[in-house]
Amino acid sequence: MIKKLGIFITLALLLPFVSIAQEKTDDGGLVGTDDTQVIYSKERMGGIIFHSSGWGLNFKWGKNKGALKKRLIGLELVGMKHPKEYKSFNPYYEDSKGYFYGKQNAFYIFRPTFGQRHVLFEKIRKRGVEVNYVWALGPSVGLTKPVYLEIGHPAIPYEYISVEKYDSNEHYIDNIFGKAPVTRGLGELKMHPGIHAKFGFNFEYSPKNRGIKAIETGMTFDAYAEEVPIMALVDNQQFFFAFYINLLYGKKYFR
Repeated sequence: MIKKLGIFITLALLLPFVSIAQEKTDDGGLVGTDDTQVIYSKERMGGIIFHSSGWGLNFKWGKNKGALKKRLIGLELVGMKHPKEYKSFNPYYEDSKGYFYGKQNAFYIFRPTFGQRHVLFEKIRKRGVEVNYVWALGPSVGLTKPVYLEIGHPAIPYEYISVEKYDSNEHYIDNIFGKAPVTRGLGELKMHPGIHAKFGFNFEYSPKNRGIKAIETGMTFDAYAEEVPIMALVDNQQFFFAFYINLLYGKKYFR
């Protein structure tokens, strides 16, 4: 469902650009063609990432390595869900809070990225679209945070509710009231070192010379030395593939 939604969003956002790019004058030339183009040496941009297993934020610095190539350095922080995560609710209390049964750790990925963006088709007018392909490599710092839940005691109807770290041997549908505040467990983060790679296509469409508005779509791959313990009751993963859409905004600079 997430993959289909991502494809639909991408097509919906790109269709206006296609129609604009196809506008022509009576003699067959493109309308609004700029006679001169300014080459900026640096750029900064940031945005929000939606991917097939979660979402996140990123920031990038770019520097020209030629007329059609830019070196990119960036930082990304994304959440990564297990494919077997399904939201559950306590069946005995209407005001219960949703939680993911069997989930023992939330998983976040911090990615320092090093890569390049290459121009495939230049923007020939202000309201046109520049098409690029992008790639990136770098470390993948996985972070797991224990899941805490609100647990009812001693039995239904509960006399009191306590906040406890999830334990698959003690916590079941009957005594889990719901999720605890997301801040619980931040002091117990564990690191999982790995590597990542990314490849995608970038569509830059800002009408302003110094502005950046872009949509980037592609896929990411993260690999770790061992399985990341997200779920307690099913097999976990060591390798993570995801399709993503990145909405980016920023600015270009001369120096």
